[in-house]
Amino acid sequence: MQQFMNSENPFAPPNNAQETRLNESAVRDESLGAIAKQVCLDWEKLRLIYIAVLGAETIAIGFLAHPLILTPEFWGGALLGAVFANVCFFIGPVIETYISWLGYPSRALRFVMFIAGTLFSCLLVIISLRSLVVQMSN
Repeated sequence: MQQFMNSENPFAPPNNAQETRLNESAVRDESLGAIAKQVCLDWEKLRLIYIAVLGAETIAIGFLAHPLILTPEFWGGALLGAVFANVCFFIGPVIETYISWLGYPSRALRFVMFIAGTLFSCLLVIISLRSLVVQMSN
C-alpha cells in the first residue's frame, strides 16, 4: 500500500510552467514576418510559371476559336481572369507560411498546392472561355 502512496497523482496539475506551455520547439524561432518573406519569395518564382502556363493556355484557346481572340470580350475576360487567378494564387503562400510557422515541413506541400492550384486554374480557364464561345455563338 505504501508503494501506491508515494507515486505521483496522474490527475495533479503540472509542477512547472514548462509543462503547461505549448511545445515551443515545434514553433519556429523565426518571426512570422521573416518566414512569410522567405515563403513569398519562393512562391514568386512559381508565379512566373503559373502566369506562363495560364497565359499560354488562354492564348491557345483564343487562337483555336479564331474569332474569339479578336473580340474585346475575350481580352476583358482574360484580364479579369488574370486578376482573379493571381488573387487565388496568394492562398498558397498564406497556407505555407502558417504551416511553416507551426514548425511543420512545408516544401513538399508547396509543390502539391502549386500543381493542384495550377491544374484547377487551367480548368477554370477552359470553363470560362468555353462559356464565352457559347455566348458568342448565340
